Amino acid sequence: MCKEKTSLAEIEEMEGNLFLPAFKNLKFFDCNKPIYKKLMYWSFALSKKKCDKWDDFDMNVAPYKKDEPIYYEFTKCPIADFAREHNLLEVMPAMCNPDYTAI
Repeated sequence: MCKEKTSLAEIEEMEGNLFLPAFKNLKFFDCNKPIYKKLMYWSFALSKKKCDKWDDFDMNVAPYKKDEPIYYEFTKCPIADFAREHNLLEVMPAMCNPDYTAI
């Protein structure tokens, strides 16, 4: 039997349960070491290519500079666009808050 209404807390829990378990398998490492920094940059650059190909999220990745931090940002989110079009913006914190936990 389906519930008539799902709370924002339940939506946030479901969203977190989708991807947060993968983070529990990660090991901590010094991401300032050159090899890890290059790997992270490569990962973000690859993600940007996929975003560009799929035309879903818009992502900016700053050029790699050995002695500077890696920087990336998302400037378009198809989930937020959908929520805006269907007057569901109150759901967005529940969809995005697990990102903070992951970081």
